[in-house]
Amino acid sequence: MNMNRNKAPAILAIAILAFALLAASLSACAGSGGQPSGATGTATTTTAATTTAATDAETETSATTAAATTAAEEAAAATDPFAPYAEPLTIRIVKSIESTNEFPEGQSATDNNYTRYIKDMLNIDIVFDWTAQSGDAFDQKIGLAISSGDIPDMVVVSKATQFRAMVKNDLCQDIGQAIADYASPALKRVLDSTNGTALGYATFDGQVLALPNVAPGDDDFHNMWIRKDWLDNVGMPPPTTLDEVEATLSAFVDGDPNRTGANDTIGLAGPDKSSLLYAYFLEPASNHFGFDPVFTAYKAYPGYWLEGPDGKAAYGSLLPETKEALAKLRDWYLKGLIDPEAGVRENKIEPITGGESGFFFGVWWAGYWPLPDVVANFPEANWIAYPGPFSADGTWAPHVGTPTREYGVVNKEFANPEALLKINNLLLRDESSFDTSAVQIGDYPLRLVYAPLDESTYSAQAIMDYMTGKKAIGDIDTLGYKLLDNDLATAKDVKLEPYDDFGMQYWNAGNENFNRMYSLLVGCAPQMTTPYTPVPSLTYAQTDSMEKFWANLHAKEKEFFLGIITGNRPIDDFDLFVEEWMSQGGETLLLEVSELMD
Repeated sequence: MNMNRNKAPAILAIAILAFALLAASLSACAGSGGQPSGATGTATTTTAATTTAATDAETETSATTAAATTAAEEAAAATDPFAPYAEPLTIRIVKSIESTNEFPEGQSATDNNYTRYIKDMLNIDIVFDWTAQSGDAFDQKIGLAISSGDIPDMVVVSKATQFRAMVKNDLCQDIGQAIADYASPALKRVLDSTNGTALGYATFDGQVLALPNVAPGDDDFHNMWIRKDWLDNVGMPPPTTLDEVEATLSAFVDGDPNRTGANDTIGLAGPDKSSLLYAYFLEPASNHFGFDPVFTAYKAYPGYWLEGPDGKAAYGSLLPETKEALAKLRDWYLKGLIDPEAGVRENKIEPITGGESGFFFGVWWAGYWPLPDVVANFPEANWIAYPGPFSADGTWAPHVGTPTREYGVVNKEFANPEALLKINNLLLRDESSFDTSAVQIGDYPLRLVYAPLDESTYSAQAIMDYMTGKKAIGDIDTLGYKLLDNDLATAKDVKLEPYDDFGMQYWNAGNENFNRMYSLLVGCAPQMTTPYTPVPSLTYAQTDSMEKFWANLHAKEKEFFLGIITGNRPIDDFDLFVEEWMSQGGETLLLEVSELMD
């Protein structure tokens, strides 16, 4: 590889110098011991010639060494993971966006602090072919682009099915060498932390056809986010069971929790028309506003491949526990305890940011989104994350996912695949210096999330250890935790005393690191303080026949289950769904997943 080629000139120079010195030594010996003592003229001539030869050799050696050094420096510069391009490089991309994100004056989703930073640091001009709202709108547009073979220079997708479709249509460039040459040490360390799993998901027939991300495992936990100020207003403790959740939702609907005297609140905020009812094996994490915790309370795992009692693969959506959970959600919906627009609403965060709802299910990073808008609109809103609800036996067994959930793809015709590495190297190195309160970090172009699997909980624990005096900053290992140094440096500016009380009055919400600190200390608390048993899927990838059957089966599942929840279908249509799912390709899929277990 390049390292050996760079060493070759230097090795040659050393050999030349050694040979010259050896020749000089031998000649000198011949002059002093091989001639009569009186033949001084011949000896002097020989010594002079030898000295001249040695000097010439040293000069040649110096020149060779200098050339080798220059070549090595040029080679190092050529593969510098942060080096700007000498000439402007234009990259065409497309991107999913959140239409509700706000920007400072003069900025937008396509022209903001991040696009400008990339230009300043790397001399890269990002050009957006198009943007679309995350969810169905983006999925439809990227699907059309893939089927027509018209993908941009680079694109990041969050669904393995989209990546596999690009692979199948021969649109992806092999970027294995670019990763080897240009991934920064920090990025390589994070990729290596998965022991090859991340790159394995991106590899087909020996070619690395995408840059995979590595996400923290805390994205798997879907907790109860509840307005604590509303709980206080209705005189209720945080719920722990399904019955207690129901009582809380009832109080939030009928008990005037916002103290306006009007009937202006709803119960549980749910998914919109573009999002998931629950995470599933291809999208196993970060399902804000889904109903995952209700299913978990029944130890039901729809969308997951599980080991059945017979030792063979079972599909969680077909099991009786899932039917029980659907019946509970249906009961809540018909009682008016769930957003009446769940599943059909245009934007799922509207009830939260508008102050209508004080309860949703979500992951640890809610402090990044959507809670900043809530804090701006309702400074008194005190959102706290709680574990559960727990199962009838008091246990908590949430489903968990895979470390890779995003894929950065380079068009096979694009000449500079290393630019994808450089853009993400830059993010990984400098994210701690970004003002994410001004522009959401999700608006960084071609962003792939990179973090050690325990980054969130490790960081939260380290911050608490520092603030409570258990450890000094110098005693905390921050290597590999890209934002932790800044977290520790700013912790006491963001979180006010007492450090173990997370009420909004004890936060400096105007600090630019508030979103992150709130997410870490409040959002990660459930999995840090509560015992749990993780439930994985047997696979997080498609089998061969899934490319033929999955799209129809998945759409059928959502249509049946949403219909059952909203009362548009009877609960016993669950049995019809199982029958149709099995007969329309599902049985084949179960056999293929069972074969993976052998």
